[in-house]
Amino acid sequence: MKMNKPEQLIIDDIIKELAKKRDIAIYKKNQAQLKDEVSIYRLEEATFDNVLFRIRELTGRLIYLFVNTVFYKYG
Repeated sequence: MKMNKPEQLIIDDIIKELAKKRDIAIYKKNQAQLKDEVSIYRLEEATFDNVLFRIRELTGRLIYLFVNTVFYKYG
């Protein structure tokens, strides 16, 4: 899929914001004490992972994530 500059900038901004929210969910999951809280944040993390993957799939862009200090590359 070929995109023009404004579309690329919008996609980049969306990816950055989703990645930030994913990092927050991971942090909250790690800080959570109750089983229910951990489940909620784990679900949020999985949701953000799925959305970021779908964006990569549709745009052909690689998305790099840091998961538990291990470097992963989707794509």
